[in-house]
Amino acid sequence: MARKERNDIDYFPHSVTHGKKMFYLRSKYGNDGYAVWFMLLENLGKASYHYLDLSDEIELMYLSSELKVSDIVLKEIIESLVKLSEFDKELWEENSILFNEKFIDNISDAYKKRNNKCIDRNSLLILLEAKGILKPLKSIPKPLKSTIKGVDNPQRIVKDSIEEETIINTDIDFLISLYPDICEGRKCSTRKGGDSIKAKLKKILSKKSKEDIEASIKSYVSDCSNSKTYLMNFSKFLDELPQPSKKLNLLDDICKDLKTTSSEIERKSGKTKEEIERYVSFLMDNRYKGTPRTYESVFTEMIKYYHDK
Repeated sequence: MARKERNDIDYFPHSVTHGKKMFYLRSKYGNDGYAVWFMLLENLGKASYHYLDLSDEIELMYLSSELKVSDIVLKEIIESLVKLSEFDKELWEENSILFNEKFIDNISDAYKKRNNKCIDRNSLLILLEAKGILKPLKSIPKPLKSTIKGVDNPQRIVKDSIEEETIINTDIDFLISLYPDICEGRKCSTRKGGDSIKAKLKKILSKKSKEDIEASIKSYVSDCSNSKTYLMNFSKFLDELPQPSKKLNLLDDICKDLKTTSSEIERKSGKTKEEIERYVSFLMDNRYKGTPRTYESVFTEMIKYYHDK
């Protein structure tokens, strides 16, 4: 059976010497500049086709949370890296897409033993256009010719990239990121990495929604933290996958009390139910972390705010 094509990597070369650009970043942003730069490269490495789409404000918020800096500082560092020609200026300014051609050159060796080639800028433009992400760029040559097998076929791109990104590189990576790397009580790894974990999550996602699994992970991690209970390793957790303590139909229950509908709340807020849930989860992980506030109370407060607008 042929091996499934991969468009991500597990590692990339990291030089032990740095030049003027790194000196500038560290001078202006301190260690945040250094850490954010290399963590952005790590995210590019594990991203399908090695680009990051930050056009969604929530994705930017998640990334800033992962990188342990504010979204304002993150954007400032990215803008500096664009000025330093480390990120594609047009893709960032026109589409909020992060892409680094130097990084692509540095990781090309990882693709030498693969049947598929590494993405290049032209191929990326075709991919983004097929997915409906790309706005017109002044520098796009006509016609574009891709170096990536199958990328010249928009129908195949949409089918393959949606399947790969939503199932493997988006949902699975996001869910894995929710589970702590270390069990603080035991001071040992939760063993959440590896292909076996991704395969297990993929199988679970065929039966359960991402939101249900996300709620289960957050509920379990929070319960363990509050009760000072040891975390299971991630594989065992997935085998047992407890139900989340929060009610999954919380929005419907609140809307019923307010004598309104979820669609009306979505209209007034300009957000989908999933976007509201993701934002509340983000608030719980950041602004309200370590406070007595519960997911239900924050969620209810937000829905009432939208209802009264």
